[in-house]
Amino acid sequence: MPRAPPRRINCSKIARLFPFPFDIQKAVRGADESIRLEANAIVDTPSTPSSSAGTVGEPSRLSITRGDFLAEVPGYLAATRGMFEEMKTLDHPSDSQQSGREIYRRIHGFASTTKLLNLPVAAQVGSALAALLKKLSDNPKILTASTSNTVCKAIDFMERWCIAAVEEKFAEHPPIRLLVVEDEPLAKRAVMSTLQQVFEKPESASNGAAALALAVENPYDVIFTDVQMPVMDGFELCTLIRQTALNGSTPVVFISARTDAASQSQGLASGGTDFIAKPFLPIEMAVKALTFAWERRLQQCANREASA
Repeated sequence: MPRAPPRRINCSKIARLFPFPFDIQKAVRGADESIRLEANAIVDTPSTPSSSAGTVGEPSRLSITRGDFLAEVPGYLAATRGMFEEMKTLDHPSDSQQSGREIYRRIHGFASTTKLLNLPVAAQVGSALAALLKKLSDNPKILTASTSNTVCKAIDFMERWCIAAVEEKFAEHPPIRLLVVEDEPLAKRAVMSTLQQVFEKPESASNGAAALALAVENPYDVIFTDVQMPVMDGFELCTLIRQTALNGSTPVVFISARTDAASQSQGLASGGTDFIAKPFLPIEMAVKALTFAWERRLQQCANREASA
């Protein structure tokens, strides 16, 4: 029996229902805004927002106000997430690539516009996510459960961040602070190098005991830890971190080749937040770190306002 031709999807079906709030090409007067596609380009947007105007364009050059833009974003991002969920069900690589390119285009446009509107956190997370989506659209075979989870969480976070409209509240906040726990020197270097593309240099520890000592004394925004380590493994370390005053609720991400159901269940039972599979895509780790770090800052802000 001859093979049925690939099912051609109209990946702009949802996009037509939730188009971008305005035509970027018409709204930006001559601004050639392109998001570079590797993690080392993400540092263009500082990890701590600034109250100064964006480096690429001024908000006055746009034909839409920030308020109007933020009002339209939830529907736009929800539609984009739906398109990504649909893409995961496609059987043929050509269909996945077609859908992936459209999703990338939408997030690229979101990131470009938030940068022009001086929304640096949304722009930074969006540009990192666009870089990850570009890689996935170029090669859908690298889409794993881990990368899928990373994409969905990043989109959800950007929607919550824009709804909250809190950029100004974070203008004077200190830089993001990370901790990396890895006993293997080459693996630690790879993780540290990846995160330094986006953040200030993370702190590090070579074993669980040293990491716990740091966690007792210092608050972190995200902790990345290996699972298989001598003396104290990552799961035991996470359990003890949950008992500390400063990092009881800090996101803990396990970096491990062990991503089976039993390992994930053990990780969640220890208080872990997420897994990233080895070998990892550097841009995926950057997206995950940005998402969890700013999500934590957003929650801390909400908690302070609720108790005020």
